Amino acid sequence: MIAATNQIGFVVQRFDGPDIGWFAITEPVTRDEAKQQLANLVRTPGAEYRVYAALETRS
Repeated sequence: MIAATNQIGFVVQRFDGPDIGWFAITEPVTRDEAKQQLANLVRTPGAEYRVYAALETRS
């Protein structure tokens, strides 16, 4: 079985709790660029951050 993906890059996401959830705070870039953005990011206390694959939305 082959899995299809609509991945367009990587983004830095922030988690602000179960009511808001995860959301992207950067534009899609390469994985290395996203990791660098995460390292340079000024962080909000209490929030979680991650580098995650950005998926293209299709209508």
